[in-house]
Amino acid sequence: MKNTSIYLLAFLAILFLSPLSLSAQVISLDEAPEDEISAPFDKSFMLMAFPLSSYLYHTGYENMGNHLKSFGGLENPRFFENIGFGVGWRKKNLFYNINASLPLFTQRDEVSLVSMTRIMESRDSNFDLSVGYAIIPSDQFYWILRAGIGLYFREMSVKEISNVPYDFRDFSTPEGTAWPQLDHRNLTLDVAFEMLPKAMREVAMLQSFQLGYKHGIGSPRWRSAEANLVNPIRDRVSLFYLRGLIVISRER
Repeated sequence: MKNTSIYLLAFLAILFLSPLSLSAQVISLDEAPEDEISAPFDKSFMLMAFPLSSYLYHTGYENMGNHLKSFGGLENPRFFENIGFGVGWRKKNLFYNINASLPLFTQRDEVSLVSMTRIMESRDSNFDLSVGYAIIPSDQFYWILRAGIGLYFREMSVKEISNVPYDFRDFSTPEGTAWPQLDHRNLTLDVAFEMLPKAMREVAMLQSFQLGYKHGIGSPRWRSAEANLVNPIRDRVSLFYLRGLIVISRER
């Protein structure tokens, strides 16, 4: 990917400025006059969606990145955007979440050569469970430290398209070559910090932000359902993420 340095600078700017900017932007959409505000609730059930994007910056997949670069100058994708959904439960200051995320876009890089064009496409998705605890007392927000475990998926394809004109009446015309479809699955450990407004009504709509780090357990091999791989590459997931969530909460 040609603009990795630009994405990195943008991600770091978000990473360092978000605690200041997001704290000013978080607004509880269930605000009510003081005489209508209920006493604190002990339990919650939450439906969550992150429709805008989760911003991911990868520091892992180094072995595949080196192979792609040496193979033909392709860049290992580092910056991803995902959307997702989840459910959660709260009992006093304890939080339990189940989340899933899907790619918003396919990451793509290509190199144009004299006789062909080499193309790489990659997609990431994720499933995780987390437990959190509100560690900082506050009347308006839950400041939550989370830890979790999950499963991270990456699908990747690499192909070469010949620059020779293709004749549909002559299927023997060389079109190019392709790797078999590859995938990588890695169990992950996760730590995150979340800022969630406290609900003031039995049914509330809230805005939450999470900043976290995800790291793979072990270094599984890349696999393919299309071919038997000889000397497959081992890799590990490692990434930082910034996630904005819309939370619909049912308090009791």
